[in-house]
Amino acid sequence: PLFLFRNRVYTVSVLTTMVLGAGMFGAMQFLPLFLVGVQGHSTTDSGLVMMPMMFGMIFGSVVTGQLLSRGRDMRVLAIFGGCALITGFFLLSTLDQGSSAWSTRGYMILLGLGMGFWMPTFQLAVQNAVPHQFLGVGTASVNFFRQIGGTFSVAILGSLMATTFRSNLENAVDPRFGEILSDPQRLLSEESLARLTTAIERQSPGASESVIDAARIALSDSVTGIFLVGVGIVAVGFAIGLLMPRVRMRSREDLMAEASGESPPGEDDSGEPGGFGVEPEEAGAPGGK
Repeated sequence: PLFLFRNRVYTVSVLTTMVLGAGMFGAMQFLPLFLVGVQGHSTTDSGLVMMPMMFGMIFGSVVTGQLLSRGRDMRVLAIFGGCALITGFFLLSTLDQGSSAWSTRGYMILLGLGMGFWMPTFQLAVQNAVPHQFLGVGTASVNFFRQIGGTFSVAILGSLMATTFRSNLENAVDPRFGEILSDPQRLLSEESLARLTTAIERQSPGASESVIDAARIALSDSVTGIFLVGVGIVAVGFAIGLLMPRVRMRSREDLMAEASGESPPGEDDSGEPGGFGVEPEEAGAPGGK
């Protein structure tokens, strides 16, 4: 229902989670490419390096749930999560060919913590700000817009990365090898690298190692540039998230009252901004607590 967008909590949460999806899917898409194509990890090792992000996300989600159940302000948790995400993306942008796996894991944990604090915070904000009969709609729409943000992010950032890689490659290697190295996927498997080495050696014996290293550096610069773009994306989401008003968590009594058709104290059924769990003193609705 379009009237939900008149609710500031709902609108801010939808926009913020869309930006979060853009950042999250971007990190999950391009970090394995960096680990395998630049640092030379196997696909199995790259998956193991990605695991800390998942653990950080799970831990952050659990901590967020516990803190919110104890009455902590959602906005404080959102600010913490946003700062962790911005810092994590910035640290990822400093990676290079010689970075250790442990530093990468540390950055991924920080990134996962930020996601763990951000995702449930805005989802719970929506669940406590929309009318009870639209609870499922609100939850599903938050997830939907996060997927939309991720889809656009992967498409746009993928095109940007490919364009930057080709530009870096033109400046780094002899034009004779540009066509051979134009696809970064050729750096991702032992079989492709073996064929690539053979093709380079045919044209310039003894040059394969230096040419492939130059291609890895070109790929590194293009992927870390994407992570730097991620800093800007998350910063935009962070700024939007700051617009969210204070949200009062629904109690069990509130839910029972809504289920029976009554209006819990401090809420209204008008659908106007300021109802549905937004604290009255911030939303501009008189009365209630």
